[in-house]
Amino acid sequence: EGGWMDQVLVLDGPYIKDGFVQVTGKPGLGITLNADVVRAHLATGETWWG
Repeated sequence: EGGWMDQVLVLDGPYIKDGFVQVTGKPGLGITLNADVVRAHLATGETWWG
């Protein structure tokens, strides 16, 4: 449904449950970006910042 955007987040389980975002005990936003997917879809002229 979301194409490559569905692959951007590395999740330990469902991120949305019963219509609500699941809050984790991880620091920050509690998510991890899939750097390979993000790098592959950078806008023209953009550089990786991670």
